[in-house]
Amino acid sequence: MDLGAGEILLLAGAGLLAGAVNAAAGGGSLLSFPGLPAVGYPALEANATNIVALVPGYVGGWSAGRWSGSARRSRSRSSCEHQRTTRVS
Repeated sequence: MDLGAGEILLLAGAGLLAGAVNAAAGGGSLLSFPGLPAVGYPALEANATNIVALVPGYVGGWSAGRWSGSARRSRSRSSCEHQRTTRVS
């Protein structure tokens, strides 16, 4: 499929905007998916392309959340231990 400059700009803009929305709150597919059929991709290919494009963001969010969660658990654990050993009169 040959895409013209306008179509490439449309898809790039939709992709960048979708990435920003996904980073802030999720739901960027609502912006990126409609652009693909608009430039001529069949719905099935557009859906598959959209899913594959989102995987790196999901992996990044998962790994950041996993690290952040372990840091929170260790901080809360040490805080609980401190509270157990400290008596308040």
